Amino acid sequence: MRYVMILSLLAAVSILPVQAAPPSESSVEEMLKCLQVDKLLTQALGQMTDGMNKAMEQKLQATVGSRDLTSTQKAAIDKFRKKFAQTIQDDMSPGKVRAIYLQCYKETFTQDEVDGIIAFYKSPAGTAISEKYPQVMQKAQTMMQARIAPMSSKVQVAMDDMIKELENTQKAEPVQKAEAVKKP
Repeated sequence: MRYVMILSLLAAVSILPVQAAPPSESSVEEMLKCLQVDKLLTQALGQMTDGMNKAMEQKLQATVGSRDLTSTQKAAIDKFRKKFAQTIQDDMSPGKVRAIYLQCYKETFTQDEVDGIIAFYKSPAGTAISEKYPQVMQKAQTMMQARIAPMSSKVQVAMDDMIKELENTQKAEPVQKAEAVKKP
């Protein structure tokens, strides 16, 4: 009876789904190295920082315009620029962003998957993808920009047509309302 119970428990346990082992931090670190995440993050953060700086400068230019600023106002703007740069450097450092990626990969992939990804990226094909991916993205971005310009023109024409239609509708509405008032 005792053996039957033990065998029944073992059979029940073997039917339950086996949860895959989470990856170790060291294996995820190796995977990030194979994926060249540090290089990609540095490039992406640099582009993002440049974009944020340009947007900030445009906002300042729009706010200040061509006014002559006092030395106190210039000092306030310089102080803001330094604080802005320091905030970006502190909050978006490659180390902090990398830690986010590390956590996401650890929570998303199993150890078996990480091992497979590492094996692939250490292969010649995986190395080629890793090394050539930035070139692919640059080419894709250039090609997308070439598509966006004509699309923007089409959207602008459609928007102009809509504005004309709205203007024509506004002009016609008072006439329709006047006609409706005349009818008993």
